[in-house]
Amino acid sequence: DGGTEEVLRRYWRDCERALSRIDGFRNPFEAPQIYGEDLATIRIERVRFLREDENETASFASGGPLTVCIDYAAQADMDNPLFRVQFHRNDGVLVHGMNTYRKPPDRTKVSAGQGTLRLHYPSLRLLQGDYYVSIGVWPDEYRSMLINQALDYHERAYVISVESRIDQGAGITFQEAEWTWGEPGQGGEQK
Repeated sequence: DGGTEEVLRRYWRDCERALSRIDGFRNPFEAPQIYGEDLATIRIERVRFLREDENETASFASGGPLTVCIDYAAQADMDNPLFRVQFHRNDGVLVHGMNTYRKPPDRTKVSAGQGTLRLHYPSLRLLQGDYYVSIGVWPDEYRSMLINQALDYHERAYVISVESRIDQGAGITFQEAEWTWGEPGQGGEQK
């Protein structure tokens, strides 16, 4: 019930939510499904998704911060293993991925024992929806992935939910943008 514009706005918003929902939504803090070859040199022990206040959650605001904490246990010292975090839409489309080769941390050597690696996003640019998160450790960037030889790989084992505002736009990503009026003939108009 309500005005036509308001009812249609709510309807489209509900449709967008439904289309981005991940069926069988599971708690990201439960034990994940693990795939890949277990080469027994390093294991992902726990994954945590943190808000700015360092509290663990599975819900984030578009444009707000997100930190992914990967707790691991290494059986021996390792030089430069590749840690990878990937976000997938519910239909399997890769939305974003980052790894330690593309944006290296302050050190690349992993010492034997337990440790934590953090990936911080100061401004999460995903728009509303549920997203699978895959996290893995590999001996290198491409070769091991192609032949499925992960040291440990939690494929689409976690789900986060992102909420966004209507003024952040539509689609998958949030981009800073601003509308302004111009005068005719300004702004690169073709003649």
